[in-house]
Amino acid sequence: MSRFGISQPVRRVEDLRFLTGTGRYVGDLDVPGQAHAVKFRSPLAHARIQALDVDAARAAPGVVDVITGAELAEAGVNNMACGIRLKNRDGTPRAEPGRPLLATDRVRYAGDNLALAVARS
Repeated sequence: MSRFGISQPVRRVEDLRFLTGTGRYVGDLDVPGQAHAVKFRSPLAHARIQALDVDAARAAPGVVDVITGAELAEAGVNNMACGIRLKNRDGTPRAEPGRPLLATDRVRYAGDNLALAVARS
């Protein structure tokens, strides 16, 4: 059997510090001026988006911004590309279906991202 392969045990070196309480998670960091992001997800499995009213959320204290899929699409940055360039068996480039970061006109599944709120608290 080779040194690395399927079903080989993998030694994890990070576990001890987390199990003993001496590790740090990204969620433990507190940097001056930091903001937090929260995604608003669709409760429906399949639906058309007629309107998203985010004005009240934008006006809430501590909110930096609320971003919708329509705003990302308007800026030309709403599509998440695959980082790996794969080819079909015949050598042609594989299809790259659109994978929106935030839904624009419809939600495709329950939990699909509708908006992103960024706030200081």
